[in-house]
Amino acid sequence: MHRSQAAQLIAEHMLSQLTPEQAVEAIRAFFNDFIPDDLRPQLDPALVAQHDRHDVPPSIIPADPRYQPVLLHQMKRRLRGVTNAYLGAVLYGTMDRSVDVTGVMTPLLSCPVCGYRSLPILGNWDVCLVCGWKSDPVQEAVPDEAIGANGVSLNQARANFARTGLSSEDARDRVHPHGKFMYPRAEGQE
Repeated sequence: MHRSQAAQLIAEHMLSQLTPEQAVEAIRAFFNDFIPDDLRPQLDPALVAQHDRHDVPPSIIPADPRYQPVLLHQMKRRLRGVTNAYLGAVLYGTMDRSVDVTGVMTPLLSCPVCGYRSLPILGNWDVCLVCGWKSDPVQEAVPDEAIGANGVSLNQARANFARTGLSSEDARDRVHPHGKFMYPRAEGQE
């Protein structure tokens, strides 16, 4: 099965598992991000205009059909850059479908702490699901300073990861239990 098909099935399953609160959070996040070219035609024009004005609706009803393409897109984004083996394991574990997943992954950038390819953008406060590092541009520019989003310096976070598998003890709740299986390690990282 091609990875795009696998991602579609998994995203649909993830969507079915969302609580209304999680759905509202995912829709709100959409208003703070760009709309990919392939998603724009699927959206209600009024919703696109609202997005482009950064006008988050005061009340969001997740069951509103206008939000379904948004929610599906947000679920697929969570699968960006994950390995084919991970997609296959999720299909088997959640849908009892044993398939080989093929296709090229969207390349992500290496986390400066753990070296796994888990970040879409460096310095944008995205969180590495492998070690829990928040990609802070100041901390990444000044690696010995314990200032910014993580509470420890980048170099201390690297030492912590080597010892405990976490960038810091505070990062534990930001780590996905399957993070090391989800993302590939950058070449040359041990």
